[in-house]
Amino acid sequence: MQYSIKAAAMATGVSEGRLRTWERRYGIPQPNRSASGHRKFNDDDLYVIRRMAALIDSGMGAAEAADAASNESGDERPEPVTPQRANPLVDLFVQKAHDLDEGWMVRIVRDSVFSSGWAPTMERVVFPSLRRLAQDWGEARISMAHNRYAMETVRTLLSAELVKLGPVEDARGTVLLAAAEDDEYDLAALALSLLLRLVELKVYFVGRSVSCQCLIETARQLNPSALVIVGTRRASPGRLNRCARAIVASRLSTPLLVGGSILTRRDAPQIPGVHLPQSLVASAERIQQAAEG
Repeated sequence: MQYSIKAAAMATGVSEGRLRTWERRYGIPQPNRSASGHRKFNDDDLYVIRRMAALIDSGMGAAEAADAASNESGDERPEPVTPQRANPLVDLFVQKAHDLDEGWMVRIVRDSVFSSGWAPTMERVVFPSLRRLAQDWGEARISMAHNRYAMETVRTLLSAELVKLGPVEDARGTVLLAAAEDDEYDLAALALSLLLRLVELKVYFVGRSVSCQCLIETARQLNPSALVIVGTRRASPGRLNRCARAIVASRLSTPLLVGGSILTRRDAPQIPGVHLPQSLVASAERIQQAAEG
């Protein structure tokens, strides 16, 4: 499979700027080029990128890490998780959440991020695990505390990754990102903010419980390249519909994009704005196009 530099950044957690720097300074990775000169990364390139990043995080110098990552034999590489197979990490994460074992939950997420990247980890491990835990809570096999503890464990990891990335230099666009006002959960929106940050967009993530009028006023102050609202099925489609219509009526120059599982609800009205796909990566790419356009 081939990936653009945007997709490679989202998949590995290494920003586009850093990938270009590594290629220029250390000759790693060495992606193919299309006829028009665009970089085309393959799965081996992604592994080398993740391996180099992990070695640097462990304290190794960049030049030494590049040499070690590029010379590592294929036999030493772990087999990545693929969507075609059942993911045993989901079963393990759910079990450790039942045990309230933070250490194991952190290890599962970090190992998955190393082998697959943040976007696949969220889509194939974290979100399926949280859906399973919600089902277990509904069937009284665990308490709400178990659910919340698992979510907050993941939230801490996402927040730590955002802090590690640091401020954006020469941002390609700005995004004002919020969860639906009455939504209980904003983890998907936080994960989306990380993917957008990885492609060097400046993201103003305001979380949930922010009123529609406040969003409009903040958008007027910031004049962002895109205004994004993400809602889960826990949010009210009617309320989000009214907010989206108010944003359109305010005549902001900023395009409105709406995403999240709320759009899959049968009772969801025709909410104004650009509707994002359910895939986290596809949503991030659509937002990036809007922000850079």
